[in-house]
Formats: sequence, structure tokens, C-alpha cells
Amino acid sequence: MDLLLKEDSLLKSSYIPFYIFFFVTSIFLSTLIPLNKILIVISSLILVFLIFKFPEIGFSIFLLTGIVKGITQNFPIDFTLLIFILTSFSMLYKSVTRRYKIDLINKYVLFFFFFVSMLIISNLYTKSPNSGFLKTMRFSIFNSFLFLGGISIGFTKKTRIRFLKILHFMIFIYSLIYVYFLKGMIGMNFKELANYHMRLSLVGNPIGVGRIFSILSLISIICLFYEKNNYKKIFYILCTILGLIITISTNSRGPFFALIISILIYLFFFTKLNMKKIVYALILISLLFIIIFSLLPESLISRYKLFGNKEVHISKKQVSVFNTFIIRENYIKKSLAYLNENPEKLIFGVGLGGFSYIITNRDIRAYPHNIFVEIILELGIIGLVLFILPFLFLLNDFILTKNKINESEYGQIIFWIMLTVLFLLNAQVSGDINDNRLLWFFQGGVVGLILQYKKKKTYDIIK
Repeated sequence: MDLLLKEDSLLKSSYIPFYIFFFVTSIFLSTLIPLNKILIVISSLILVFLIFKFPEIGFSIFLLTGIVKGITQNFPIDFTLLIFILTSFSMLYKSVTRRYKIDLINKYVLFFFFFVSMLIISNLYTKSPNSGFLKTMRFSIFNSFLFLGGISIGFTKKTRIRFLKILHFMIFIYSLIYVYFLKGMIGMNFKELANYHMRLSLVGNPIGVGRIFSILSLISIICLFYEKNNYKKIFYILCTILGLIITISTNSRGPFFALIISILIYLFFFTKLNMKKIVYALILISLLFIIIFSLLPESLISRYKLFGNKEVHISKKQVSVFNTFIIRENYIKKSLAYLNENPEKLIFGVGLGGFSYIITNRDIRAYPHNIFVEIILELGIIGLVLFILPFLFLLNDFILTKNKINESEYGQIIFWIMLTVLFLLNAQVSGDINDNRLLWFFQGGVVGLILQYKKKKTYDIIK
């Protein structure tokens, strides 16, 4: 025993030089490098470790890059690319070691790559080669990464639940930051700004901000219908309120109406409540909307009353007058008019990025703010069919299997279906196929869940 204590004492004494070296080095580095940079380095190393251990964290951050990327402008590497690389390596390692599973031999993956092939081929005849090429590259790399990643995460119960929890928690924490700044804005005198339309956004486009925080509300509302713990219910109610306040305060009509429609679809088609309880739920949600609209300053909700009227927008750089509703309406009308006048373009479209040439006669990034119009104009009926068929397959598979899915699995698939619905609705009023990449991710999650369930049922039958 004494010998062991003696050896332990010697062992500890042998570490003394190491402790001294570490202490001296830490003091030396702290005098050369500012504390904030040291914290950034440490945080980055921790983040790399966590992403490599849990790819769901990487996917969650990647989905939020649109509203956090501005914070990382001084990074030596593009933040989106950095998270993409880290998460890709993590997923590849997990797949090779069989810790994560993915089914690549199925009709959904096949049609996705048919769609990608159509994008590539359309570059051969587009009149906007530069924007078409960039659009193709972005979709082929990032959307493929998200779609296949969604399948992999959705394929396993543990990963799909963990991802939703991580995403929900991240947006909740971010919502606290937004509410903190919103609190200061509400205290301002808005009478002098009565004619201006302010849109809450700390970093990123207000539309993107509205979309992300609508996720917080939608997930929380669905959780309320499944949660039995009263304390957790209070947390989900708080998350719902925070998500609604920020979504509404962005003054972005698209995310707001997409959220409302998604809530209605969920209540009427995916809850197992009777009509009386659904009416009660609608009354409570409506009262919540009324209270929030009543409390928020006029300038943060003014755009919900405007559709055909001119809008005065104020930003850090300029004040401008325009109407986004009329602009989008004209884009869609001109796109459909062009196809009507050039019916030969209906089959293969005008090529990726071709919308910009039709509208501006220039090779720039432009889009009609409606994913169906965008696809049929640039990729024709063939492209539109390749886009729509996977959704129809999913609907068919869900209808065929929903009565056989147990309650736990049914609750899981509803989250992914409703998030897919939310971003499909958003894609009708803003962005292009790359701006709406979250649609492909959540669609991939539904695909993974359906494939996993089918494989499990097949195995049970064989067994």
C-alpha cells in the first residue's frame, strides 16, 4: 500500500513540469491574443468536436446559416462552406462505420438525381449561362447534401428525434436574443415612423428570419398535442409565443401566411382531435394572434394590410418605395405569358437561370418567387414532373402505411411532414430552388422515415 502511494506521489510530481509549462504558455498567449479571439478559437474547437460527434448539430447550423452568416463575415473561410465540409466529413465517417444508415437505392433518390441531371442539361441551352451554372452548382452540392442528409437522419429514430430537439433548442435560444432587441424597439417613439415599414432582422433577410422562427412555433404547437408533462407544456407555449412574435415582427407576409396555413392543415388533417377540440384550439391560437398584433408597434405589422399599395421601406443604407406583392405578381404573369407565346419551350424550358434573361435581358440572378413557375419556365414540363412526383410518391406511401404506423412513429413523421408543408408553402411566394433548400432537407427526412418503416415492416414479415 505504501509502495502504491509512493508511486502515485512520484507520478504526480512528474506532471509538475507539464503544469508549469501549461500555466506559463497560457499567460504568454493571453498577453499576445485578445480574450475574445481566444474564446472564438476555443468555441470553434468545441463546435468542430460536437459536429463530428453529432452531425445533427451541423445540419441544424447549416439550416440557420441564412440568419447567422452575417456574424461570421470576418471568418477566414465562408461559414456555409465550413459547416458543409465539417458535417459532410462527419456524415461520411458515421456512414462508413455504419453508425448512421442511409438507403440510396430507391425511387426518391433516383428522381432527385434525375432532377439534378435536368439542371445540368439545361445549361446547354440557357441564355443565362453564368447564373445558370452557379445555380446548378449550388443545388447539386448543397441541396444534394441536405436531401441525402435528411434521408440519413430520418432513417433512424434516435437521429431524427435528436435533430428536431437540437434545431428547436437552437432557434429558441436565438429567439431570446431577438426578443431582447425587440424589447428596446418597442420602447421607441414610432409616431415619426408611421409611414415606414420596419422589418425585424438582426442578421439576414427578414423573410429568412420569419421562416426560421415559424419553425419554432410550428414544432412547439405540434409538441403541445403530444406532451403530457405540464412543465414542458409551459415551455412549448413560451416557444410558440416567441416564435409568433418574431415571425410577425419581420413584417414578412409569406412566412406568416405559410405558418397559418400549416397550422390549419395540421389541425384538420393530422390531429386525432374531434371537431369541438379543433375549434377550441383555433380560438386559442386566434386570440394569441390578436394579442400579439395588438401589442406590437404599427410599423412592425403595417405590411400585413398592404397588397396592392406602395410601401416605404427604411434600411441602414436607404429609403425606398416599391411593392413586393405587385413585383411578384408581374414576374409570374410575364413568365406564364412567355410560355404562352413560346409553346415550344414548354417541354424543356428556357434553361436554368433563363428567367433573368426574359425579365431583364441580362445574365443575372433573378427568379419569379414561385417554385412551380420557376421550374416550368426554366426546366419545362419534364422538370416540373421530376419535382412533383416525389411528393406524390410520399403522399401515396403515407396513405398506404399510416393506419399501420404505431402512435409513436406517427407522431415523429408528422413533424417532418408539417415542416415539409411549411417550406413548400413558403416556396410559392419567395426565393428560388436554392433559397428553398430546406424544402429538400425536410422532404429527405420524410423519405428516410418512410423507407425505414417499410424496411422494418418487410423484416418483420420475413422474420
